[in-house]
Amino acid sequence: EFQIPKYEYVTFHIFYKLWRFGGLDEKYFTNNLFYGLFMKKLLFVLLSVFFCESLFADNSIIVELGSASGETTWKDSGEFSSYSGKIDHDTSGGSFGVGYQKILDTGLLFGGGYQQLSVSGDSGYSDTFNLIISGTTVPIKVGLKTNQFIVSGLYGAIGYDIKTTDNLFFQPNIRIGLANRVEANYSLYTNFIVSGTQYYTSQDYEESESGMTLGIMLPIVYKLESLNIGAQLRLGGARLTLASGTEELEFGINSAFQITLGFNF
Repeated sequence: EFQIPKYEYVTFHIFYKLWRFGGLDEKYFTNNLFYGLFMKKLLFVLLSVFFCESLFADNSIIVELGSASGETTWKDSGEFSSYSGKIDHDTSGGSFGVGYQKILDTGLLFGGGYQQLSVSGDSGYSDTFNLIISGTTVPIKVGLKTNQFIVSGLYGAIGYDIKTTDNLFFQPNIRIGLANRVEANYSLYTNFIVSGTQYYTSQDYEESESGMTLGIMLPIVYKLESLNIGAQLRLGGARLTLASGTEELEFGINSAFQITLGFNF
């Protein structure tokens, strides 16, 4: 009977648990042919990681600081469809990040860190429209204020380091937010007239969720001996969509521009 070597027991135990989760049994996993093939592939992965470690040409801590921009939109496909877009507005704010980046001799770069983007904005009052309430016509204006729409959390990144001149590099990369928290704090306010008397109301709301975010990063970096100075454009940030009946309210961060500092070691 085929026996797994004792020095491979821990590795086998971990991967066997994962394999069982996929629904296959121990006999299939431990047959001689399959086990040998599995261990060869695992060895290849480990050696690949080892040699990648030996190819690291540049290690740095990156600090990012800049602006962010987005939009908040509201639409209705029912009774109030004609008012869709009336309280849409642009949003703006700031962005911050800190991370660890490694660049291989081959030009491949990857890393991870923490990111935060935050925007706010206000639609102001919409044009006046009339509501019929109990047979009475009520002139009303509404407004929507994005007090804060924020995305924050950890990220992983992978891209490529492209040399353009002696010290100037283009480093396009994809940044994936890992279980990032997306939160919207907003207010809906109204101004209406009933029997000649003017009224003002305002109601605050807060919604949040966690999920994956995606950003395309386009940095230009000037490299010095121990310090990198650059600027980058970020395309994409996060979105949060709230739906109720025929209404849909969406908050989004579309882009960011940041100054970056890299500390090499």
